[in-house]
Amino acid sequence: MVRGTILFIMKKMIRVAIPRNAEELLELAQKVVAHHNAMGNASPLSIIDMTALENITNAAQLEHVDGETLRKQAELATERERNLLGISKYQNVNTKGTVLHFLTSIRDICLGVYKGEERELGSFGFDVVITSVGRGISDDDESITDNEVDENALSGQGDISIDEEGLDR
Repeated sequence: MVRGTILFIMKKMIRVAIPRNAEELLELAQKVVAHHNAMGNASPLSIIDMTALENITNAAQLEHVDGETLRKQAELATERERNLLGISKYQNVNTKGTVLHFLTSIRDICLGVYKGEERELGSFGFDVVITSVGRGISDDDESITDNEVDENALSGQGDISIDEEGLDR
């Protein structure tokens, strides 16, 4: 060794990744089995039950294909459902022939029919929220306390809050 010479010793890092993604894992297993079969008796994997690996890989592949088919069917069914409901992208309460359009029309008709008796919409299944709107009450006023609401005073004076994609009515 020459004096003043610096020796660098390189350490080699080796990483052999095994994927966690189903498609990539299946692909790797198929490649390993194919290479093992191509090597025949020369394969170092003879100590492993490669037939078992091949069988479970084939079974997993069939399940994967079935799962993908069902996933696509579910996506299409969900898309059709959202279109019928009227809640797909670019649809709103004005999209005729949708559940949302019908229910909005029904709500509006019922609001007219039951004016002053808006709670009746609840019997149709609507969520009716009535809040009081009016004057402040002083501590000296004994007719209504902070936690009480005079139902008769609210008749026709409440708001019905119905969320319609961020719009309140």
